[in-house]
Parts: sequence; C-alpha cells; structure tokens
Amino acid sequence: MRQRTAAIVAGAVSVAAVVAVGAYAVRSETIYACSAVGYVESIDVSFVGHPESVADAQLCDDTGCSLRSGVEPTADPTDGLVHGPEFDAHRMSASHWAFTFGGGRLPAQVSVTAFGASGSPLATRTAHLSWYREHPHDRCDSRMVTRPLTLDIPAARF
Repeated sequence: MRQRTAAIVAGAVSVAAVVAVGAYAVRSETIYACSAVGYVESIDVSFVGHPESVADAQLCDDTGCSLRSGVEPTADPTDGLVHGPEFDAHRMSASHWAFTFGGGRLPAQVSVTAFGASGSPLATRTAHLSWYREHPHDRCDSRMVTRPLTLDIPAARF
C-alpha cells in the first residue's frame, strides 16, 4: 500500500512539474503574427506661395517618373511592353499632392516639378529623402515614411 501511495504521489508531483514548466514556457514567450500586406509608400508634396497656379505635377527618381495628366504610357522600345509609371500622382487639394508607389523600394533622391495650365514648368525642386518607420516599435515592420516636401510656386508672370 505504501508503494502504491508513493507511486501516486510521485506521479502527481511529476505531472504538476510538467504543467508548471509548460505554463511558464507559454507565459514567457509572446507570439506575434504579422499580416502579409505589402505597404504602399507615399511622398507628400505641399505647394506654397501660389498653389492655385499648379495644374499638374510630376515626381521623378533615377528609375522613372509619374505620368502627367492626359499622358498615356508608351511602349518601351527595348521590349515592346507598356510599363506602368514609377509613381502614381494624386491631387489631394490645390496645395497638396501625394505620389504613391510600392515594391519596397525607397528612393534616396527625387525631383518634383509643378506645371501651369499651359504645360510649362512653374518650379522644380530636387530633394534627398530620409526614410524612417512610421511606428518604430512595431514588430511587423510598418510602412516607411519621409518628411513632406515643400515647393514654392512663384506668382504668375504676364
């Protein structure tokens, strides 16, 4: 009888130890799940001075440019395919444009040009970009952002 009681007690102690170690392991390790979403990066441009003069805008880097309004993409002479623009231009308001892109690339330098209604350039600026995480402590590598660019639009000349 004593052996049976000792065996039951030893078994209970063993089970309790396994449960305690398992519970500690589960509690001490936090599991994070990140979505497989690809982020769309954006470069914001603010026009100051006379933004009402801006009819169109274009952003370029060393790989290509956004399409200007009313311009259709043309076939690449090297492969005959029509490739999309490197950046998509979005007029958010008279003084604010956003240029979006994907693919995980982050341009180090861009040029932005504002055009008047006649199609002539009003102002151009080349800027070096510094990218940083939108949420630096996010374990899921949140999207990257850069400071907005500002382009001074001069008064119209007659």
